[in-house]
Amino acid sequence: MNPRYPVFIPTKGRWESRLTIRALEKIGVPYKAVIEEQEYDNYAAVVNPANILVLPHRDKGLVVTRNWIWDYALSLGVPRFWTIDDNVKAFFRWNNNLKVPVTTGSIFCAMEDFVER
Repeated sequence: MNPRYPVFIPTKGRWESRLTIRALEKIGVPYKAVIEEQEYDNYAAVVNPANILVLPHRDKGLVVTRNWIWDYALSLGVPRFWTIDDNVKAFFRWNNNLKVPVTTGSIFCAMEDFVER
C-alpha cells in the first residue's frame, strides 16, 4: 500500500546522500524530488528523472519552495499532500514499546486514514 496523496521532497545539494529519497525507494513509496534547475544534472544522474520536479526559481529558500509545492499540489487538484524533509534516514513505527522499521508505504496510508476521520 502506498499513500493516496503525492509525496514531495524539497532538496538542495544532497544528491550524494539522498537520505529521504533512498528511504522512500526502499519501502516503495512514489515521490517527487523538488530541486533547483542548476542541480538537475546532479540529481538526474542518481534519481529517476521522472521523480524530479524543477522549481521555477533559484536560491529563494525553503519557505518559498514549500509554498511553491503547496501551489503545485493545489494545481493537481489533490486535497492533501506530503512534504518530507530531505534528511530522513528511515521510517519507523512504535509497537509494544519497540521502534520497528516499516517496510511498505502502509504507514502513510494509516496516517491518511486517521486524518480523513
